[in-house]
Amino acid sequence: MDYVNNECIVGDGSAGGDVMTEMNFLDGQNIYIRPYGKDNLGLYRQRCCSCGGKRIGKKIGLKRLFPMTKPFSYIQIVDEANKEIGILKDTSSVDYKSQMYIREYLDEFYFIPKIQEIHDIQEEYRISRWDVTTDKGRCAFEVLSRTTDIHVLEEGKVIVRDADNNRYEIPDYRKLPRRSRRLLENEI
Repeated sequence: MDYVNNECIVGDGSAGGDVMTEMNFLDGQNIYIRPYGKDNLGLYRQRCCSCGGKRIGKKIGLKRLFPMTKPFSYIQIVDEANKEIGILKDTSSVDYKSQMYIREYLDEFYFIPKIQEIHDIQEEYRISRWDVTTDKGRCAFEVLSRTTDIHVLEEGKVIVRDADNNRYEIPDYRKLPRRSRRLLENEI
């Protein structure tokens, strides 16, 4: 029973000829993820007659390949040396417990406070100082550039990056209080 499906992705040839990259997609039906030791996750093959639930990689790490647009699809699984084991196309392809471990790991790793209200935005020397309330409490931060640090995505979602490279998310700016919307609209 194989747990990896190899697929070739053909590039646009801009590097001089066709560029082919082999991608190792993991079959979610044949693997599961469980705790390994105290603070780590392990990747295992599904139990079958011959392998008996054999561990594929010890301490694994998970990385979102598309963290903003597809947070639970295309999850790269790496070993201790940060070498790719494979890519899970969609977390819904693995069992429920694995999905919960994956979500818990990624939510902790990709901590992004959600802005619920914007109290004030002051600009001085082209640097904006934001005073906001997030789901983690009230905070203030600086935004260096409107054009590179504030991104409006689909369905009203906004990602703001501060001067320390921290990210904040507004799930749908259209649902912010009216004053918050007006302040934000002056920035985007």
